[in-house]
Amino acid sequence: MTEKQILKATADVVLNKVIEIQVDIIKPTFFQKIKKQTEVKFKVRRASLSTLVFFSDNMLDLESETEKGQIKGISEQIKSICVDAKTAVKLIAILLLNTDEEPDSSIQTFLLKNLDTLDFYGLLMRLIEHSRLENFLNSIILLKGMSLLKTEEMIAFENNVSMTRLED
Repeated sequence: MTEKQILKATADVVLNKVIEIQVDIIKPTFFQKIKKQTEVKFKVRRASLSTLVFFSDNMLDLESETEKGQIKGISEQIKSICVDAKTAVKLIAILLLNTDEEPDSSIQTFLLKNLDTLDFYGLLMRLIEHSRLENFLNSIILLKGMSLLKTEEMIAFENNVSMTRLED
């Protein structure tokens, strides 16, 4: 990409326009070889609220070592990484398609076959930034009244609003 294209892409993100994602085809299918297709382009709009809710729900499927509270053997760790990689690819597909339904297995297979680790990380970060996922999660935390430092502590009172009349 030239400097002008990079500046235009940055301006499009700021102005809430569609961004273009290119994924190089590393392992082409038979038809892609015939067409001599070397990349697939996706035009991605900012994620809708229903997509962000579905994305957040699926993020909970990611396993973590601290949740289980036990040290695993190497084979169990590798299995856990494989499950997490497939879940992360599913999350990328959700944001690419901007859907609140299960993404088709063909796009997940395509991403698994054609993304290397650097592309995978860059694509995930770009999609999360474009969908403003952090703002969505912060608004939920704000509404819930959770302390950002101590997540088990509530800093807001119950959502009881007394309807008192203001006197002049």
